[in-house]
Amino acid sequence: MFNKMSVEVGNTDAEGRLILADAISYASKYKPELIIDIATLTGSAVVTFGIQAIAVMGNADQEIFRTARGVRQKKL
Repeated sequence: MFNKMSVEVGNTDAEGRLILADAISYASKYKPELIIDIATLTGSAVVTFGIQAIAVMGNADQEIFRTARGVRQKKL
């Protein structure tokens, strides 16, 4: 990993999570106020929500989540 931590892979289906963790580690050197990642990270999110919604989690201020709720999918 970028931050010199080692990772033991116990599940070979975790490559996306490893890339995300490494990217966040790299980005942290720039001290960002906010990092937004849009990815399924788990097939169960797609099974649960389909194309109707996305799974969101994080530790940002509630203002960020309120803003995200206000964003709507643009119809093509």
